Amino acid sequence: MQTLGLVAPVLGFYHRFLRFFIRFILLMFMDIPSTFNFLTQLTELGCGFLLLGYVSRIFNILGLLLIFLSCLRFLRSPIGKPPREENLKEEIENNNNSSSGGSGSREENLEDEMFDVVSLRKMVKSERQRFNAACAEIEKERGAAASAAEEAMAMILRLQSEKSAVEIQATQFRRVVEQKQEYDLEVIESLQWTVEQVESQKNLLERQLGVLRERLRDFLNDHDIQQRVQEQDQEGEQDQEREQEKERDQEQEKERDQEQEKEQDHEQEKEQEKEQEKEQEKEREKEREKEQDEEREKEREEEREKEREKEQEKELEHEPEHEQGTASDVDLDLDLAVVDEDIERDEDADSGSGFLNFSVEYNDDLDAASSQNPSPTQTPQHL
Repeated sequence: MQTLGLVAPVLGFYHRFLRFFIRFILLMFMDIPSTFNFLTQLTELGCGFLLLGYVSRIFNILGLLLIFLSCLRFLRSPIGKPPREENLKEEIENNNNSSSGGSGSREENLEDEMFDVVSLRKMVKSERQRFNAACAEIEKERGAAASAAEEAMAMILRLQSEKSAVEIQATQFRRVVEQKQEYDLEVIESLQWTVEQVESQKNLLERQLGVLRERLRDFLNDHDIQQRVQEQDQEGEQDQEREQEKERDQEQEKERDQEQEKEQDHEQEKEQEKEQEKEQEKEREKEREKEQDEEREKEREEEREKEREKEQEKELEHEPEHEQGTASDVDLDLDLAVVDEDIERDEDADSGSGFLNFSVEYNDDLDAASSQNPSPTQTPQHL
């Protein structure tokens, strides 16, 4: 039905266009003889029957026949008929043939419509999926482009920072090199000046030696002069040997000092190892003392629990005397707390002799407490 609704206006438009075209052709054919006569009159050359003018009537008759035949063909052709009338006739014939066929066609039309709707929905879903996939790809490409741009910016910044650092280092190196060059030039100039001074002094001394030799020749012979020169050379060699011996002695002393330093370092390492061992032993002793203290505390707690159990048993046995017993127990607890504090102080002061002092003080305190507070078994006799 939808396809028919779309085809009907198209066919109507096509029918109107054909009518307009036929009218235009008719007008053109009606004007052919007049135009042909006009052309034959203007032409200077032509056949005899054209110049005489007998052909105009024949052309008019032929044009009318052609127009009539063309109209008949267009009217008989299926294009000239409107599509709506054909569709209506077909529907009427189908309805007259069979009602069952009509119901089947309606169901088929409905199924076609449903199929068209489902197909359109599927097409829409597929297009949406494609659109979403394209959007996801575009977003991925944008993310990749953004990440690439960020990486490029980070690389650019890193390269710029490295470039600036290299430039700073280059400037510093240039300054250092320039300073070294200046210092080297100053040293070279000073050395040149000293060399010039030494050469000048040498020249002066050589001149003085020449003068002195001439004076000596006046007083001494050449043989004496040579002997003195040899003696001077020997003295110089002896001085050199002495200097070499001194250098050897200094080297030996340096070697001895190095050996002594090595021995001292070795002794220091041994002392450090001994100190470390002592510290480890002290730590072990401290750990042992801590363990002993923990064991003592556990023993004290066990003794206290035992005493409490005994006291509870005695209280159960002597319920009427509970008040007096509670007072004595409170005093004992206070005395025990004081004794514990004293014991802890003694242990901090003397870790080695703490256990013995604790045992003695603990027994003495218990004896004093028992002497001050009589036992609950003696209370009835006293009363």
